[in-house]
Amino acid sequence: LSLSLSLTSRPLTRSLPTMPIKVAEVQWDQTDDTVFVTVPLKGVKANKVDIYSTDVYIKVNYPPYLFEADLFLPIDNENSTAAVGNGSVQFKLKKHEAVAWDALKLKTESKEELLKRRDASKAQEMQKAAEAEAKRLADKQEAQRLAVRKQLDAEGEQRRKIQEAKASFKDRANEDLEALQKADQAAKAAKTAAPAAQPAVRADAAIFSEATPAASAPTAAADETPAVRATGKIGFKFTPRVFKTPQREQYAEQEQEWLEKQASRRAAVREAKEAKPGDVAHDPMWYKDRGNAFFKSGDFNSAINAFTAGLSLDDKMAALYSNRGACHLKLNDFHACAADCTKALELLTPPCESNSKSRLLALCRRAAALCAVDDLKAGIADFTRALEIDPSNERLRADIARLEQKMAAK
Repeated sequence: LSLSLSLTSRPLTRSLPTMPIKVAEVQWDQTDDTVFVTVPLKGVKANKVDIYSTDVYIKVNYPPYLFEADLFLPIDNENSTAAVGNGSVQFKLKKHEAVAWDALKLKTESKEELLKRRDASKAQEMQKAAEAEAKRLADKQEAQRLAVRKQLDAEGEQRRKIQEAKASFKDRANEDLEALQKADQAAKAAKTAAPAAQPAVRADAAIFSEATPAASAPTAAADETPAVRATGKIGFKFTPRVFKTPQREQYAEQEQEWLEKQASRRAAVREAKEAKPGDVAHDPMWYKDRGNAFFKSGDFNSAINAFTAGLSLDDKMAALYSNRGACHLKLNDFHACAADCTKALELLTPPCESNSKSRLLALCRRAAALCAVDDLKAGIADFTRALEIDPSNERLRADIARLEQKMAAK
């Protein structure tokens, strides 16, 4: 009796996770202030190695192997190093206290204590990393502010030299004019001091007459001065503000709300300037003017720094966001341009006649950025909104038609 069984093997649809192979044998040594640990890589490439450390824990993950150690005593993690090379990872751990270690790892029967120790150390490292990142951002902002200040100081020095040159030229011109006037006065004085020519002697008796010719008598009217004109007052009044649209289509409430928002923002800036008079560091309008000057000269990065410095003083000024978006558009940073223009449009509320031009610029810049990243639908929508603000703009109408044809061709 023979019996044959046929077994059909089927591939598994999901592989089970592979447990790491823990490495226990490592070499370590110590001095008074340093612990040296060497972890073999067992043929794993260096670019596959992941190293993590805190002041009480080190880990080397190089699949399928894993080495971790809860250190016997705390270390100075910031001044410790780890190097990968020659088939191993070499740790150079600076001791927190210069005492001898009995072992590399802390041995305890309670795993909960080890986990609490790791978590506390991890939280401390995360806090240090957050503080370091905050310091980096603050240093970057300060560097940008200093760069703007340096540029402005350089321009101020150049203006000072120009003013000095103008003053020197003016002084020389005044000296030349003064010398010319003195020479003219000297010539007149010499002419007055010279003796007048004597007339020829006449024999007739008329020469001895005591009568004075009428022509030689001085004219009193020539010395008379006109009377001072009487003072008076001239009254005037301003023309009341009226809108171009019919009364039923006016947006008087939105217009008034916009004007009140602008007045409140200007009052806050004025108070900051009055607190430190003469200090341009508290004047966002000054940074706006500097950014516009940089933009016109083609220095878009400096313009971005100037607009950013202005926003650090007044983050409600829509023009700073819109102008910075224009700089990003020139530098082909389209996502940053769209973000700045969106923020500007959020601030340009409520929509009214006073901010229509600013909204038109922000919409066109965002539309151009969106079209540049091939988001034609959103770009056409922004151009359409801009055309509603300025219906007579034929260039906008032509751009919309061109983009619709391009989108239809896709």
